[in-house]
Amino acid sequence: MIEQHASGSAFDGLAANYGRYRIGYSSELFDALETLGFRRGMSVLDAGCGTGLSMGPLAARGMKVAGVDPAPAMLAAAKLAVPGATFTQGRVEALPFLDRSFDAAVSAQAFHWFEADKGYAELARVVKPGGPIAVWWKALGSDDPMRALRAAACRRIGVEPVPDSLRGGFSAFYRASFAARTLRVLPFTARFRVDDWIGYERSRAAPQAAYGAKLEAYLDALRAGLLAKYGSPAQHVDVRYTQFLYVGSTPE
Repeated sequence: MIEQHASGSAFDGLAANYGRYRIGYSSELFDALETLGFRRGMSVLDAGCGTGLSMGPLAARGMKVAGVDPAPAMLAAAKLAVPGATFTQGRVEALPFLDRSFDAAVSAQAFHWFEADKGYAELARVVKPGGPIAVWWKALGSDDPMRALRAAACRRIGVEPVPDSLRGGFSAFYRASFAARTLRVLPFTARFRVDDWIGYERSRAAPQAAYGAKLEAYLDALRAGLLAKYGSPAQHVDVRYTQFLYVGSTPE
């Protein structure tokens, strides 16, 4: 897995596109959480909550959600998206909470930005004994056409495609001192319009960092490839993902 560490300011500039173009996760993933120890009435910390994409579904299932994130603009967007939740600015490696403050914790599509071992130690510290900690990602399906379109756009401007954040698995999960561990792999299909996909690409921090001054050229090349394949900016495209859900429980 690629370990990258981004400051809150790096994500502040992405907040508007996050809020407009980012999608969440399948209902089946949240169903799985409920079978793996997450219950109505629990207090749940979302570590690296971003704009609150995971907090909304958890709150809708009766959980009391709190979010922590280093980026003030992300937190401001999350406050609008998930009214009634609580929010704190901070990093997962040094959580600003007392020991055993929460019944459970989650982190969605974010742990590759943290120092994973420190992050897990902090989550285990603030979650009550026996409480579940869930971390998940979604990645483009290995045979989804969007992979080839991204790669073609990269070749066109002379850069390498950004690798999947979960490439090689999530070894920190297996190093953490959990009493039990579960991995669930769940398919998910999302629908985008062509131009909404470009907005989504613009919201991704990894290409911003990797392509730098060539980012706009990459986006233009990708949009040209999408239009060549699908014909219209308003055309809907089904994108296939694989969701990797890791759940461990803190020692009693």
